[in-house]
Amino acid sequence: MNKLLEIEHLRVTFTTPKGEITPVDDISLDINPGETVCIVGESGSGKSVTSLSIPGLLGSRGRITEGHIRLDNVELTGLSETQLRKVRGKQVSMVFQEPMTALNPVIPIGDQLIEVVRVHARTRRRKAAETALQMLRNVGIARPEAVMKEYPHSLSGGMRQRIVIAMALICKPKLLIADEPTTALDVTIQAQILNLMKQLRQNNDTAILLITHDLSIVAEMADRVAVMYAGQIVEQADVNSLFDKPVHPYTQGLMKSVPSLNGGTERLVPIPGTVPSLADLPAGCRFQERCPYVTEPCRQEQPQLERVGTGHLVRCWLPHHQPQSQAAGG
Repeated sequence: MNKLLEIEHLRVTFTTPKGEITPVDDISLDINPGETVCIVGESGSGKSVTSLSIPGLLGSRGRITEGHIRLDNVELTGLSETQLRKVRGKQVSMVFQEPMTALNPVIPIGDQLIEVVRVHARTRRRKAAETALQMLRNVGIARPEAVMKEYPHSLSGGMRQRIVIAMALICKPKLLIADEPTTALDVTIQAQILNLMKQLRQNNDTAILLITHDLSIVAEMADRVAVMYAGQIVEQADVNSLFDKPVHPYTQGLMKSVPSLNGGTERLVPIPGTVPSLADLPAGCRFQERCPYVTEPCRQEQPQLERVGTGHLVRCWLPHHQPQSQAAGG
């Protein structure tokens, strides 16, 4: 199968008052058409910067210094801003955590949707309005004719998020990037949004890159998972393998720090310490100061992302120093 998205050895650098930092360092990831890939990790792990790199939304301080991003065999890293505008919305769209950042507060919902259609589809306003109205129906908006005339502030958070998804999908992009799309919503609305994303994937064969820190969402939505820590992917596998046999100590720690739904009494074990500063990363493994299995090689040399099973990659010295079954069991 041809890959829809291919990210190879991506490195992103930001200029700060204290010097340059690298929030994304040697990231490689691919997504097939109709597939959902989740990137999971703590705040500061580089998840959002990775996603923003794809449509070229790093801002004036950020730049891609190494690597490639190809969407449907087209290299994105060398495109101009004008060329990237043609890609955004039409081929790749984004849904952000806070929908008000994506909606203009002084323009009615209908006009905003119509503008997206007219920019990318070059159609008449009447036809664009019909498309916008149908898209609101598709995402489950009640009274779509009335909502077309509303302003964002007059709608609930759940409705605004549905509208942002409608806006992202109205031109039928090949790739939807969703960055923590349900974090600010209550659990009922969260379930509705996730179900909506599943339906859109099934109906349109849209690939989804879902950024989250919520492992329950990962278990429900993902085909494959990439676990990020301090700017690097530390483990990558299909969702069943990752939950059944997590190999990296960080992944194991994430699993132990969330409650299960199996009932009974259990003790949750938080991961000690914090993510290291990107301005002062340790030599060797970046997880060493928080790892219960740290050894001397961990402090001296950074491990590479290596295969430990079919489609299962891990950046860790642990599998080299003990049997796979012991490593997977933590």
